[in-house]
Amino acid sequence: MQKVTVANLRKHLKMLDKKQLEDLIVDLFKSSKEVKEALTFEVLGEVYGEEILNDYKKKIKREIDKIQTMFSLRTLNGYLSSFKTAVRGNDKLYADLTLFYAEKLTDWMKEYWLPEEAIENAVIRLVKNVLKLAKKDKSVYDRLEDRIKAIMRNDFLQDYDTVAHFIDEYIELPWLTQEEREEFD
Repeated sequence: MQKVTVANLRKHLKMLDKKQLEDLIVDLFKSSKEVKEALTFEVLGEVYGEEILNDYKKKIKREIDKIQTMFSLRTLNGYLSSFKTAVRGNDKLYADLTLFYAEKLTDWMKEYWLPEEAIENAVIRLVKNVLKLAKKDKSVYDRLEDRIKAIMRNDFLQDYDTVAHFIDEYIELPWLTQEEREEFD
């Protein structure tokens, strides 16, 4: 089976006229929720991004708060991936949802006093991703500063040494004061 590469796709798209491109984009818009979200974000911008951020937060909360069955990390990771596609790499919005996901997993572990390894590893991965984005872009840090500090100071995560797994990334944030660094150094 022959595969289409991005280069091949670009070459083909250059051969289409404006009407054909418009029809293709409209058909794609109608065909997939992810494409619809991404194109809506392209047209409406960050205002729409904030709206779907709240929708995805509700989805994550609903999945984690299931009473009958254990939540699925695969489903939750799928939500995060779909959101990243929808907001087309907007780091502030993506980091916000990523941190929310880590916070909800932490709340779940704390509520059930169950530092389950897969969940703890997910929290570590998520927080590291947020800190990486916050290090790269001060606006990400500014948006999430209080929540980042709260997760760093979370008693449950400190009691189980989870914070130790991402402390280096935290103290490397260029936006911290010396006093903030020394708190965890």
